[in-house]
Amino acid sequence: MHRSFIFRSYVITLLFSAWICQSTHAHHPEDDIYRVFFISNLDDRVYDQRMLADFTELLDQTFEPFALIVNGDFTQDPELAYIKDLAAFIASRPECRMILLQGDRDWDDSGTEGWEKIKEVEKVVKKLDYPNVLWMNSEGCPGPEIITLDNHLQFIGINTQWFNHPFAVPTGESGDCRIAEEDEFYEELEDLIDEHSDQNILIAGHFPMRSNGPYGGRYPLGDWLFPVPIVSGFLTSYKQNVGGPKEIINEEFTDFAEEILDIILARSSLIYVSGHDHHSEVLAHGSNYLINSGAWGKAGPVKQSRFTKYKSRSIGFTEIVYIPDGEIKTKYWVYLGGNGFIEENEMVLFQAPCEDPLEEIPVNDRLIPCAYELPVLSKMTLEHADAVLTAANTGYAAGPMRKLFLGKHYRQSWSTPVQAPLLNLDTIGGGLIPYSLGGGRQTKSLKFKNEDGFEYVFRSVDKDPTKSLTYDLRNSVIDIVLQDQTTTQHPYGALTVPTYLKELGVLHATPRLYVMPDDPKLGPWRKQFGGMLGMLEERPSNNAIQKFAGADEIKRSVKMFRRMYKDRDNYIDEADFLKARLLDIYLGDWGRHEDNWKWAGYKKDKGFYYRPIPRDRDHVFSKWDGILPWLADREWAKSSGENFNVDIKDIRSL
Repeated sequence: MHRSFIFRSYVITLLFSAWICQSTHAHHPEDDIYRVFFISNLDDRVYDQRMLADFTELLDQTFEPFALIVNGDFTQDPELAYIKDLAAFIASRPECRMILLQGDRDWDDSGTEGWEKIKEVEKVVKKLDYPNVLWMNSEGCPGPEIITLDNHLQFIGINTQWFNHPFAVPTGESGDCRIAEEDEFYEELEDLIDEHSDQNILIAGHFPMRSNGPYGGRYPLGDWLFPVPIVSGFLTSYKQNVGGPKEIINEEFTDFAEEILDIILARSSLIYVSGHDHHSEVLAHGSNYLINSGAWGKAGPVKQSRFTKYKSRSIGFTEIVYIPDGEIKTKYWVYLGGNGFIEENEMVLFQAPCEDPLEEIPVNDRLIPCAYELPVLSKMTLEHADAVLTAANTGYAAGPMRKLFLGKHYRQSWSTPVQAPLLNLDTIGGGLIPYSLGGGRQTKSLKFKNEDGFEYVFRSVDKDPTKSLTYDLRNSVIDIVLQDQTTTQHPYGALTVPTYLKELGVLHATPRLYVMPDDPKLGPWRKQFGGMLGMLEERPSNNAIQKFAGADEIKRSVKMFRRMYKDRDNYIDEADFLKARLLDIYLGDWGRHEDNWKWAGYKKDKGFYYRPIPRDRDHVFSKWDGILPWLADREWAKSSGENFNVDIKDIRSL
């Protein structure tokens, strides 16, 4: 009898049993939980009807909606038997989703015909015509693509093979993809994460960003010795240090992985799930997690590292459980052959933020249910002084030797107390309500809205530049020295810049110095921001009823560039941009990357006219005295750095 007929008969019987079960039970206590199941590397196992039946039986025992993510490497069977039968099962649960991501084997095993092959597979899947079976990153495009899985859960799919493929991929010139440039991809990914900063974010792609398995360079002893000792050692060393299309250290993939790791590290409460390596592991990455679930068909070795929270080389799959109170758990299910699946491990990834958290487990600071009650607190509930005497950070004080080697900088300005007004959340801006943490690698920030939809951001005066380091360098000597070099910045330098920009007629936000009140109106952010010295400024965005500076739209740099490339009728105010850049040089502001600009767009008869909005002026008047900073300021070291002085030593640096 044909295997598909047997499987579909099984599904019909299973669904009938589930209908009887659901009709005789009351509302299940876990109905509001959302589950996501990850399987990958289906090509490692010849179509196994019994395993698939056991798997779908386990899925069908969940009463609530769920998502099944097939994370690459599922096309070696030309009939796509696994995919077709799983899709038929998911189609019978219209409240559920099945999402397909692409792997290297789906791209002709990283071969010359990879792009053409993946487009053919996409056509086959789409011909199934199941509305809840979704193919992500069409036409082989890189993404990122976002899907809402639940009220408080966003899923971002990445086509990692686009960055890894050694042959033809869709490009911006081909016109097949909305995004086909790396810089634009990274900015879009950051936008998607930050735009949903009050929701859980789950990111997935086939290739891991870090792995303790063979594809991550962690090979067992046997691979170095067998089958031929010297030759095997040479080949293993090559894969570990140079790598091919399957290793994550190959030159096509390394830069991409580092960028993604940095984007994740600069934020918190994110999960990235991969499936390429043949094991399961959970790795800590700052206040985030990297999970691999690639052992559906076969299991491979995995080693321990200081970031490892869990590892397994058993055949099985990963489940992530999202609970409405903000808690997130993961489970690993192991396959026992004819005896089905059993749960091998369960662990809490993030604690619910509105409870009393334990210190050793990160708190979910993205989904904060108690924050939904904030609008009810229309007024601050405590009495506060009108102003507070406080210093930016007295910890930067230093003795003679420290000043000699690390610099005198602006240490006195950081440690001298200043009288700062209290930020009255009831009156300033017409009344402000906090709604989300802000992004940024060095600055702690909190976003606010008023009744008219205008957005504001409160940014800490003190910085944490160590967030720009890779995770391996944190808690090291470099970490300590870099944190100390915050003193190269003047703590209040940004307050002076609007005076110049106003005289020049350049659009700008105007930061003002405040102390954040330690008040219950801050809700879940009170502990982190109460009593903090920082600057409040209007945040140019498209969400307000009336746009910043009367603009028709606000764009970030890469999106404005894209608009310019598409239509020559779009143009920028060259004079304003030149004034702003000359002011950067005059003030010694060397940190002016593309994310330090927004653009106010004004609709004209043809196209848009853009005016620059320079922002984030942390590096004005930077001082690079001291032996080590002086060395770092050399052209052969940090070429973009520049010491602020009467004379400009190196205009190219600025």
